[in-house]
Amino acid sequence: MELVGELDVPTTMVSKILKCISKWLHNKEIDQSSFPSTATANNFADIAQVLGKYQLAEKLYKATDGIYTGWDFKGF
Repeated sequence: MELVGELDVPTTMVSKILKCISKWLHNKEIDQSSFPSTATANNFADIAQVLGKYQLAEKLYKATDGIYTGWDFKGF
């Protein structure tokens, strides 16, 4: 999901890019249906975003020694 999260690659292009990478770096032609679909890539990106928010909230909560209770871990 680094392609989507850090390199701003649209999820519609993930499988095409992975196919190209496997062709040029590994000299292997892999069928595009072997790679994640757009819906699967979207689901992974959504899950990663939620997990990132939880991690950020937890770190902020610990950094304030639990004083700031405005963070609702269930509200993400």
